[in-house]
Amino acid sequence: MYHLPPIGTPEDSVEKHMQLVRQVKDRLANCGFKINQRKSQECRREVRFLGFILRDGGMHPDPARMEAWKRLPYPKDKDQLRSALCTFRHYGVFCKNFSMIARPLYQLLKKGVHWSWHGEQSAAFDKLKSIIAGGVITAYDITKPLYLICDASKDGLGYVLAHDPMQRQVVWLGSRVLTPAESNYANIEREALAIVEGTRYFYQYLAGRKFTIISDHRPLQYIFNPNKVSERVSARIQRWALLLRAYDYNVKYVKGETMYAADTLSRLPLQSDSADQKINLIEINALEGFGNPEQLLQRIVRTKDYKLDMLKKYIQDGWPAYPPPAMLPYSRNKLEYTLQNGLIFKGLRIVPPSSLRSEILQMLHEDHPGIVRMLRLSRQYFWWPDIDAQINAFVQRCVQCQLHARKRSNANLSSWPETKSFFERVHVDIATFKSQRFLVLVDAFSKWVDVQSVPSMKASIVISALRKTFKYTGLPKNLVSDNGGTFVAEDFVTFLRENYIDHTLTPRGHHQSNGQVERVIEELKFYLRKLNAGANLSELERH
Repeated sequence: MYHLPPIGTPEDSVEKHMQLVRQVKDRLANCGFKINQRKSQECRREVRFLGFILRDGGMHPDPARMEAWKRLPYPKDKDQLRSALCTFRHYGVFCKNFSMIARPLYQLLKKGVHWSWHGEQSAAFDKLKSIIAGGVITAYDITKPLYLICDASKDGLGYVLAHDPMQRQVVWLGSRVLTPAESNYANIEREALAIVEGTRYFYQYLAGRKFTIISDHRPLQYIFNPNKVSERVSARIQRWALLLRAYDYNVKYVKGETMYAADTLSRLPLQSDSADQKINLIEINALEGFGNPEQLLQRIVRTKDYKLDMLKKYIQDGWPAYPPPAMLPYSRNKLEYTLQNGLIFKGLRIVPPSSLRSEILQMLHEDHPGIVRMLRLSRQYFWWPDIDAQINAFVQRCVQCQLHARKRSNANLSSWPETKSFFERVHVDIATFKSQRFLVLVDAFSKWVDVQSVPSMKASIVISALRKTFKYTGLPKNLVSDNGGTFVAEDFVTFLRENYIDHTLTPRGHHQSNGQVERVIEELKFYLRKLNAGANLSELERH
């Protein structure tokens, strides 16, 4: 499939124009090309084309390219004015009598002068914007290198597309305010968001060609390395890094003082009604499948914690060079922290307040898992300093866990031949607990386990249960069982023979020979005994 650039056919009359259009269409059709009718524009007085407006037989700059600059709001304090004047001075080569025009603005920056913005300052500000806008804009040239300069402040994002890193040849300017949620982002996340938003805003210019991203935040030079996605950053930044993989770019760090236009645009961003829709972030169902997640999340957000309040401040404003001793346990891998809807995340895990941690440990241990399983479960949901050590101690103190702890034997047993594929060999047996029976099947290759409750040990019942499993997994090549009456019954033997399943029987009175399934049964009964302490059979079936 081939794509051609836009084709213009200007003429001074409709008849000549349509005649030329037909000639162009015929020539394209002869060459095997089709015109996209949805994008085709005919008999128009003006057409936007690569940053220009074609009309009256000539090319005129598209005002939209400088819209972010022309609509630049008035500064609200000295810091915003100082940033704007730095940009004005950078482009002052395009403006005669720059110092005279800007004098009312510089007067406000003098020491001891109270901030007071009046008509004189507004006129000077508007005149400088208008003069510089006409001189700084340049035509997009596919043969020249392309630079995306991005910056962020607590108020907004600014991004500049230019043909030189010093931003003398600006192609397009853009900015927008931060949403209330985005304003709570850590500084590094705001800077990263400026890059992501800039690539989306200038997508038509950047897609399919090499360009350089310029940022004044040094860590992004390594985090957004196109050849590697860093694991030691927040999940949000990791997702953005993956989004940038669609482009061919490299990242360069420069000092913030030289990023004149992008800095000013971020400090004085355009108001946008659609800012919330500009970037769609993936919402994390952080506690899906864990107790009552909605109620627990509300408690985590509402519970006050001095250390977490400090942590939120550090995430938003940056970490001090020497954090207080109380915050040192939180200071490792600082870039992994992120704020979302009042919650602190480290990676994908929530950091809960200290007063709720004992209760959370109790919730994690509701089904009485061992230390390893409880650690694995906690790593899906929560993080806090020394959580692993606290889980270890919690399980050691659990009376039920210690009461039903298993004593493992050290017998030396021979092993089964190694399998090389799924369902090459399966091990089956029937486990009995209280008045219930369970058919247990284990795949020797993948260690996949299937447990079904069966009303009796009749061969017909077991065959029906196995058919249900084989419906989804396919038939095994070899089935291993003991010499129990169910597995040597004529119906069961016939079922295996008709389905071409080899049947291996373990020696009588030697359960260890079917160790793969015996270990699973031991594990199953271990947890059923724990759950049975205060639980009824309906609860056991749920587990």
